[in-house]
Formats: sequence, C-alpha cells, structure tokens
Amino acid sequence: MGKYDKVIVGLPKLPWASGSPHANEKYWEKVQIAKGEFKGGSTNLTKSYFEIRRERDVAEERLKALNLRLTALVWRIEELYEAEGIQSLKLTGGALRLDPVPFAVVEKPEDFHQWCLDNGYGPQMNLIWQTTNSLMKERLLSGEPDLPGVKAFVKTTPAFTKPK
Repeated sequence: MGKYDKVIVGLPKLPWASGSPHANEKYWEKVQIAKGEFKGGSTNLTKSYFEIRRERDVAEERLKALNLRLTALVWRIEELYEAEGIQSLKLTGGALRLDPVPFAVVEKPEDFHQWCLDNGYGPQMNLIWQTTNSLMKERLLSGEPDLPGVKAFVKTTPAFTKPK
C-alpha cells in the first residue's frame, strides 16, 4: 500500500496525463509522436524505461560536468581579459564578450517579502511548485481541504531503483 492510496481515491488524473492536450501544444505533439515509438508488453516497455533513464542520467552528469567546466573557464577568461584590459575577443570560431550585469541575491527573505507586499508585488509572488505540492500532500494526508486556488490531481510517477 502506498502512502497516498487513501487520499487519491476520487482525485482526477492530470488532464494531460489522461490524454487531453497539454497547455504547450508543441510539447504535447512531441509526446504523442514519442509514444508511438514504444511497442510491446509491460516487460519490454519497462526495460525501455530503464535504458532511457540510464541514458538521461548519463546525459545529466555530462551536462553538470560541462557546465562546471564552462563556469571555471569563464572565471579564468574574466581574469585574463581584465589583466589584458579587454572585454571581448574575436576569433575565427566566433566572438566572446564578457558583459558585467547586476545579479540579485536575496539575503533577508522576510524583508524582501514585506517590501514586495508594500510595493504592489503581492499578486506576482508565488511559492515554488515543490513547496506548493508538498503543502497539498500534507493537507491531503491530514484530511484538510485543498489549498485555496489549488486543485489536487493524480499524477503517476515512476519510482526507479537502480540495480546494486
């Protein structure tokens, strides 16, 4: 028995998970095309899931490594450009310009939150989805109603266990 078995009874499936077009039509079209790629029974499709999941994990690790290398490279290039008194460099493969731009870091969230409310930004403030989803799950498990303005749906999520 799963943690949410008692509370998901009667909840509708996510519309796009049950065949209704997703809000992003181009994404929905690609999903439909990809669905046609998979043939066979549950064992065959589960094996396909394992293969694609491993492929994605490898790609994510590769992307993390590439992003780390790019960040280190930009920091080193920045040092050299500053030492050489340049902001850009043109080569046969392209041009690279380093643009200094402001970057916000919220150090006192309570103060910033209050400033946003005081200055009319309240309607634009949203919790990140993960927090909203966590709050909804807690309310469902404790028997409380949906959060105001939020509707609970059922979404099937694969729980993949890597072999040891």
